[in-house]
Amino acid sequence: MTAKKTEAKKVAKNTKTAGKTAAAAAPAASTEKSSAPRTFQELPLEQIQINRLNPRKTFSGPKYEELLASIRTKGVIVPVLVRPLSSVRQSTDAIGKVYEIVAGERRFRAACDAAKGNGGIEGSRIPALVQEMSDDDAYDVMTIENLQREDLTPLEEARAFKLYVDRKGEDSLQELAERVGIDPRYIRRRVSVLDLPEKILKSWEDGEIAYGHLEQLVRVGDPKEQKEYYEDVLRGGMTVKHLKERIESRRPKLSSALFPKPLAGCPKCSRNTDVQRNLFGDDVAAKALCLDPACYKTHQAEWILANWPKFKSSRKLETNGLRFEGSFDWNERHCIYSNMKAQCKTCENFLSVITLDGKVNDKISCFGPKKCRDAVYHPESAAAKKKADPNAPRVSWHGEFFREEFFKARIPELATVLPADDEKVLRITLLTILETHNAASELFEEKFNSKSSGERGYYGYEDHSLRSWPIIERLQGAELRSILQELSLLILMDPRTTTAPTRRRVAVHLGSDLTSEWRLTKEFLDKKTTKEIHAIAEQFGLFKEDRARTYLYEALGKKRDRFDTCKKVELVKVILESGIDLSGKVPAEILRENND
Repeated sequence: MTAKKTEAKKVAKNTKTAGKTAAAAAPAASTEKSSAPRTFQELPLEQIQINRLNPRKTFSGPKYEELLASIRTKGVIVPVLVRPLSSVRQSTDAIGKVYEIVAGERRFRAACDAAKGNGGIEGSRIPALVQEMSDDDAYDVMTIENLQREDLTPLEEARAFKLYVDRKGEDSLQELAERVGIDPRYIRRRVSVLDLPEKILKSWEDGEIAYGHLEQLVRVGDPKEQKEYYEDVLRGGMTVKHLKERIESRRPKLSSALFPKPLAGCPKCSRNTDVQRNLFGDDVAAKALCLDPACYKTHQAEWILANWPKFKSSRKLETNGLRFEGSFDWNERHCIYSNMKAQCKTCENFLSVITLDGKVNDKISCFGPKKCRDAVYHPESAAAKKKADPNAPRVSWHGEFFREEFFKARIPELATVLPADDEKVLRITLLTILETHNAASELFEEKFNSKSSGERGYYGYEDHSLRSWPIIERLQGAELRSILQELSLLILMDPRTTTAPTRRRVAVHLGSDLTSEWRLTKEFLDKKTTKEIHAIAEQFGLFKEDRARTYLYEALGKKRDRFDTCKKVELVKVILESGIDLSGKVPAEILRENND
């Protein structure tokens, strides 16, 4: 046998003594339902197969590489737990058993990878505890064992909860909580967010959004609105608190319901935030809200229509019906403030606008055709339109259209013959910025006090850019270039108009280097959990530095090297106040390209 093949056999193999010693470390509490005895064996790697129901799907990264390196030098210390399956016929016509992994798939995969790098898995063995188990018992042990470990990703954990509950029924949730020592509400909340689209869950897994964002999004219900909020979070970095407030501001209060709530099923409805408080905990609206506005509106409308005389009298309305705010385009209606005509009172388009909670927005509105409204309220204008103006063009839009066609052709002809840095070109650039960005226009007006003159725009409001034109024409030289630079930076830093990847490219273009310039800050660390801070410190060896160790002992009064006893605020102080060098300590999430 060659030396290489001998090494391949040794890679995944351990002594029986070490295996028996390590057997105590294998999961025991997880097997309370499986009383069958376990036997220690050294099994060929090729006779073991993985379990497709394993909630763990990630088998890579620094910790896996550490495990692989350890197995290459020391072998597998802790035996895997397997159960025997049916026998199969090997290529040599020998009969051999197949075993399925119940606990220890990472160790098994690492052993296989180590063996493959040294000649192949044929003939290589791994220490294993073998136990007869039913499918259900094996699934229980595998799931509980994984959930009791800390290196499952949050998404893997949530999916493990859901798979367990789906497989065993809703009643199993309490049992699962007791077996893994986790609050049932925690499990229920994690399972609930899996109803979100895969794209949103991927953003959570990649660290683009927080778990708190998921909880708010899952309560929205409407997929279209959900997508809108999700994109707003990605685009503007909206906090969980801000997202929660924004969603709740658009949800009706159940206390404002005119319809009988028990008959509508509100007290037990999962879209009632009071019910969600009982299911998920206290992180929901203080006042009972309905998270299904469409359902709420249906019940509210049915009650108002059934009790229209009573509602009409209590709100002192003179109209013939109502429209809910937000259910129509405001261009469809015309608010009648005074001089109401008698013929309108009997018109079916003579309506009031109310909010979902039953408050009156507009008492008198006309939803009829504009032609009818003009004939009733502006007869002189309607009559004037009927009179032919002998000087008016036959087609009203011809003049503006062909004038614009001329400018579309002529302006580029005149501008492109000028040098790119000509001041006329720079003034055009400045005017374009003011025309397209409100914040830039407001800053320009504040800077040059250009509010005195102005022209009326299309909708009758003053046109900011045209009002500023006389000042733009006077700007020249350094002053012109300076204001262009200032406004360009304003737009660049505005998340409403410029994406994060664009800012990153500009920073690189200007000579910035994240890997050397970025530093860990209090704001960044405050957003992290204690576990995440320890992971960052381990990645960059922060707590191995002498200054950190000295600060822990002398400034915080902790035992030497016992960083695990620190609270989060103390860990932040160690990192930021001990004087350790933070240059080049940049987490991958900072360097990763997002939204490209």
